[in-house]
Amino acid sequence: MNPMFYFLLALTAILATTANAGGPVLDIEGNIIFGGSYYVIPVFFGADGGGLTLSPLGNKQCPLYIGQEPSEANMGIPVRFSNWKSRVGFVPESENLNIPMDVKATICVHFFQIKKDGDSSNGYNIVFCPNDKDCIDVGIFVDKDGVRRLALSSTPFPVMFLNSTDETETSLSNTTAPHNFYRLGFVPESESLSIEMDTKATICGQSTYWWVAAPDMPKMLFVTAGPNPKEHVEDSRRSFFQIKKAEDFRIGYKIVFCPQDNYCMDVGIHEDDNHGIRRLALSSEPFSVRFVKAYGTEISYKTMSII
Repeated sequence: MNPMFYFLLALTAILATTANAGGPVLDIEGNIIFGGSYYVIPVFFGADGGGLTLSPLGNKQCPLYIGQEPSEANMGIPVRFSNWKSRVGFVPESENLNIPMDVKATICVHFFQIKKDGDSSNGYNIVFCPNDKDCIDVGIFVDKDGVRRLALSSTPFPVMFLNSTDETETSLSNTTAPHNFYRLGFVPESESLSIEMDTKATICGQSTYWWVAAPDMPKMLFVTAGPNPKEHVEDSRRSFFQIKKAEDFRIGYKIVFCPQDNYCMDVGIHEDDNHGIRRLALSSEPFSVRFVKAYGTEISYKTMSII
């Protein structure tokens, strides 16, 4: 039968299903968003900054707020969409849903190895091995402002490991990891593996669902990172947002907060006067965005601190 017939049949089914629901949200390539992780970026890259991230407010490390990367070159941390009430399989426009930051999707799969430090009886070096024969030490680079960062170097950075949690993740879905990684119950020396920063173990012990900050917060109603609404039912209405077409751009969307069915407020960008840090907040000027598919990889790990 003509393939066009099946296409029209599927399209008719979608239109029938969405009679009482918003249309599907599309990503930057015009594809329907069914699930997964997506970067939220400005409609136009440049002076408008980059993707979204987590950032503190003022001198306090906790709680964290939903901020924006200052550089258009940084895609930030992707988000997921969940808990819309209609039964459609795609992410719908103009319907309440939850938006958690998908921290795990920011993992970059590059193979590093942990090797014994020849100058220390209980220390290790971390090395980067682009192939089976060549490995380069990971050392410390100090910039002109005194900020220290890890970088490939001729001088290794000897480290030890300190257990920071007793919980062990058991997911084994990283299909790019070496086969021995599956079979061994420990982290092996001199074998390629991926190293993930366990952000959740360090970010205030909180989940990363979007919430509008409580009304008693000063000055602005910022969008903050908060608990899973299913586990924190009290006042969970503050955790529901909607995605609507942006009025000013044919290709973009805006995110709105709707405390009542017939009343919505735009989510915009508030720039800190002192430090220039950008954060999401309820605003009269919407932050027009597009969505870019992110590809994350689940990785088996046990959380350790490097000292």
